[in-house]
Formats: sequence, C-alpha cells, structure tokens
Amino acid sequence: MLAIDEPYSFYLAAVNRERNNPESRQFTPRLREYFHIAALIPYFDELGVFRIVVFESAEETSFEAFRTRYGRSEHHVNLVKVPVVTRFDP
Repeated sequence: MLAIDEPYSFYLAAVNRERNNPESRQFTPRLREYFHIAALIPYFDELGVFRIVVFESAEETSFEAFRTRYGRSEHHVNLVKVPVVTRFDP
C-alpha cells in the first residue's frame, strides 16, 4: 500500500536478533543486536506488477533471498521510511 500512496520513498531495513538466551537471562535485561541493514525499494513495473529491489552488502539481491535469510522467528526487522526528493538542492 505504501508503494501506491507514497511512491517517492524507500525503506531501510535494520535486522536484529536477541543476543542473550531468554531462558538463561533471569536477571539480565533483554539485549538486541543489530547486525545487518538493507535498502528496500518497492515499485510497480510497466505492467503493474509489484516488485521490490533490495540492496545489501554493496550489491543488489532479491527480496526472496532477503526474506529467506531473515524471515525466521529469531530475527526482527525494523523499517525506516526515507523520502526521495525529485530535486537535489544542497
């Protein structure tokens, strides 16, 4: 829906997981470790098919590969929307 409503935005995906074991942390706080970030660019192609371009670790990868790697329950992904301006004026 956001690709339709806000077409001039992309998203930074910060991947994290809980660092300490929940069973052994009786008196220790929960600690999340952010260890990866990717840029997700959603768009509709000329045929109206929804697509997502993923850039991570200095290369373009597929969304399916990203989802396979980080879609498990121990990983959490935080998204941050970044607006894309059509005019750059420093």
